[in-house]
Amino acid sequence: MKNLNRLNNGKSENLENTMFDISDKYNQLPSYSLRVKGTTHTYIHAIKESFLFETVDEVLEHLVEEFLKDNPKRDSVLERAEDKNKLKLQKVLKKQK
Repeated sequence: MKNLNRLNNGKSENLENTMFDISDKYNQLPSYSLRVKGTTHTYIHAIKESFLFETVDEVLEHLVEEFLKDNPKRDSVLERAEDKNKLKLQKVLKKQK
């Protein structure tokens, strides 16, 4: 199940970035390890196997999407996440120079 950036159809809502897919824009960001309880880890892997997700990242993306679907704070969370990703991207690009 390949579902990259299903939020906002994977497109940035900023006018200057309408030609860029968010997954392409942030593909240079490094992967991070995520520390979770053992039971949480088990649930995530059970969901991954039961629903045929390819990666744990896809499971987490789907769960975040479902959590935010009708949440009144959705726009605020998406805006904050985009700001954080921009900062991470700037940091990565700065290291590459």
